Amino acid sequence: EAEDIFTSLLLIQQPGGGSETLRMGRALDAVVDMLLSMCHFRHAMERGATSLTGFFSHLDLDNSKALEAPELAHFLKHADRDCLAGISQALESDGVSVSKLAQGIFSVLDTNKDNKVERWEVARQTSLAAP
Repeated sequence: EAEDIFTSLLLIQQPGGGSETLRMGRALDAVVDMLLSMCHFRHAMERGATSLTGFFSHLDLDNSKALEAPELAHFLKHADRDCLAGISQALESDGVSVSKLAQGIFSVLDTNKDNKVERWEVARQTSLAAP
């Protein structure tokens, strides 16, 4: 299980691969925070819909078949507070806003860096946070 966590952290830190070494210090803290955020996001996803396709459709407010950062921020602001209460409290104590959290999650989800997140990207990236 530790190897799975290590691999997930590497993939979040460097989506294209290429290195077997995790950066330490604040860089590692940021990667761990993103993994934890992705775990909470996945939990909200699993509670919010019966399928990934249904969840994605719920988030895709303009039916463009791709998520933009404001759509993700809208979800995080209006999601079930029971799902996101833990992460929200932790972030608020660190001075991180919901919009900053949304931007961070969006950057992890947007693996091809085209400023939109497609369903396959959500599937791929949330699998990193699988239990």
